[in-house]
Amino acid sequence: MKKAALAGIVAVALVSLSSCATAGGGPMPAGAIAQPAVPPAQNRPVQAQLTAEEHLARGILSFERNEFGSAMQDFTNALRLAPDFAEAHFWRGRLHFGAENFHDAITDFT
Repeated sequence: MKKAALAGIVAVALVSLSSCATAGGGPMPAGAIAQPAVPPAQNRPVQAQLTAEEHLARGILSFERNEFGSAMQDFTNALRLAPDFAEAHFWRGRLHFGAENFHDAITDFT
């Protein structure tokens, strides 16, 4: 009895899904995959600012991928949000040191 009820529910769900309308208002073609509607850019919610910790994490990933310009931006943004963030100073100092910009490296390391 329970298997028959479950099979009926699944059948109804499949029929309901197959008859869903597309964003254009018509039925979906066979084999089509429904895509979520994306609002126009002006109607999208504004993305929240990243925290200093999130900038640091993203910067470390960029550093490990040898994307040093992107890493520098993230470490600098982390320090803009949290000027005493020692770990961000350390990572940015590593970048300065690698670029042989020793004066800025010393500044970040101290």
